[in-house]
Amino acid sequence: MQPQKTKPKVINPFEQSFETAKKQTPEVAAFRPTPEQAPTPKNFSPMSFDKLNTAYADQDKSSLDAVRGELPQNTKDQTLKLQFHKRFKREEEEYYLKMKREEEEKKRQEELQAQEKRRLEEEQKAKQETAPPKGKVRKNIFGKSAKKADMVLPAEIKPGGGKQ
Repeated sequence: MQPQKTKPKVINPFEQSFETAKKQTPEVAAFRPTPEQAPTPKNFSPMSFDKLNTAYADQDKSSLDAVRGELPQNTKDQTLKLQFHKRFKREEEEYYLKMKREEEEKKRQEELQAQEKRRLEEEQKAKQETAPPKGKVRKNIFGKSAKKADMVLPAEIKPGGGKQ
């Protein structure tokens, strides 16, 4: 008796899980075609997605208009209120930023003025502190402090120097 050759089972791997298909037919599971090896259809033209998008947009436009018309009026009012609220908040924020900038500018100007005032005062003090030129200093023979030659003495008052 000759052993009978059994035909290999042909199993669709998409009907079963990948693991069971791999166990049953290792040849099928091992073959993974690369993009160059993959079969390509002979009769096809390249797809233009721009044309598809515009065609679908035109189809959807009428249904979208119908749905928008069915929306209750208060939803439209709410959208207007929301837009107004967003615009108001944006303007309010811009106003506060402007006020903050003005306040900072005002503080900076005041600081610059105070600095300039301090500088002028220091210059005046420096001018005043410079004493007039000193004359010769006489030496006291009694050991007390030295007297300056240009020191102005108070006017001498004589008693009975008034009316006569």
